[in-house]
Amino acid sequence: MRSGPGKVRAGETDLGSQGEEIVVGLSGVRYVYPGGLVGVDGVDLEVRKGEWVALVGANGSGKSTLLKIMAGLLAPEEGSVLLFGEPFPGGGGRDVEARLRPRIGLVFQDPDVQLFASTVLEDVAFGPLQFGLAREAAIARARDALKLVGAEGLEARAPYQLSAGQKKRVAVATVLSYSPELYLLDEVEAALDPRARRSLLGLFRRLHAAGATVVHATQDLERAAEAERVVVMKGGRVLAVGTWEKISAKREVLEEAGLLEG
Repeated sequence: MRSGPGKVRAGETDLGSQGEEIVVGLSGVRYVYPGGLVGVDGVDLEVRKGEWVALVGANGSGKSTLLKIMAGLLAPEEGSVLLFGEPFPGGGGRDVEARLRPRIGLVFQDPDVQLFASTVLEDVAFGPLQFGLAREAAIARARDALKLVGAEGLEARAPYQLSAGQKKRVAVATVLSYSPELYLLDEVEAALDPRARRSLLGLFRRLHAAGATVVHATQDLERAAEAERVVVMKGGRVLAVGTWEKISAKREVLEEAGLLEG
């Protein structure tokens, strides 16, 4: 780990066994938004194949920015990003991006950012079509994805006609439809009732059990406790990384991150 504001405290890392494939590799990553707001500040982090990692922190801690960097939507001003062992975005050229994009699925916190087509079915089929599937196969994938999230029957609806919970389920379906290997979930449980939340998180647990890699940004410590590793963030920095057992024993870290009352 490098020194400076992004350095994780000694004794609070849990890198796990070496030799496993690194799906996401971030080194010294820093991103500043126009106007000077620091999104992430010197982050070093590795996510291994088949791992479930929870990013936890209060609003403004940098979780969403970090996910967008992992998805290749934001290019850091400093540091490096490797996705599946290749520089991303940009560094490897268009051929690398064309290979990597179908392997990454980001579910935004705000589904209105994700949904843009005139109908739900068109939205959910967009990914498979972009990644080379024939239209008939893409439509079949879209229908299957909508069924998985409990949104069948909404195919002909316009996204703006949906409730907040319906929009979230459809946004998830837009990613499920092309079966990525890496799922980046930005508070995917927000705006869902308890039953829908359990169903959706259960779906991602099944995908994870089948080999998918999941990075889940959340403020829900109960959900974070289910992850294999937890990354605690504040002000764009990583305060601690470790298993939930180790992180939960560091109450002062969770208090500093704004996740517990002091």
